[in-house]
Amino acid sequence: MKKRASNHSNVDWQWSRQSRKYLWNGFVRIPFLVNVVINASLPWVLFRQRDRLPVWGGPESLHGEMIITAILLPLLTAWICGRTLRRQTLGEAHAIPLPTFRVADEPIATTMSSLRVGFWQAMERVTGEGSWVGGVLFTLVCGPLIYATGWLVVVVYPGPAISIGQLSLVKAVFAGFHGCWVTPLYAMSVLVNTANRRRDD
Repeated sequence: MKKRASNHSNVDWQWSRQSRKYLWNGFVRIPFLVNVVINASLPWVLFRQRDRLPVWGGPESLHGEMIITAILLPLLTAWICGRTLRRQTLGEAHAIPLPTFRVADEPIATTMSSLRVGFWQAMERVTGEGSWVGGVLFTLVCGPLIYATGWLVVVVYPGPAISIGQLSLVKAVFAGFHGCWVTPLYAMSVLVNTANRRRDD
């Protein structure tokens, strides 16, 4: 009788070389470049009539930009990646390198393995099958973490105002860095969910 993957006490996930390559190309490298280009360009488009913006203040400030990025980056990432993954898993089911399961006879005992299993269990419940609801929940989980680092950037920035060129650089680095973990985290969570459902079928 097949052991169900939903019993997470004795199930671990393994990522093949093909899976890692798929994630690197589609959900790390390309999103990084897109995030950098978009966030480097937006300040010039939105604030081209201004020389500087205040560091603290409303939406038109460095702090405001950090808040907006903390919300939109995971939300748009989830919605775009979710749509992509749903289309690929439905239309090209055998072409998607899903993670494989290692099912032990006994519950996984090591602390690190237990933490890893618990983490993926929690994340696949958040993202689900890549729906828009999962995207909102994913944003609620990741948004505060992104904002916390953005707040630190604002706190340590020297001076009361920032030039548009500096804002462009800060946003590009900030969004590029966070995109490198937000995008693959979401994709991996959806793939774990998909692999788990297929095993249970």
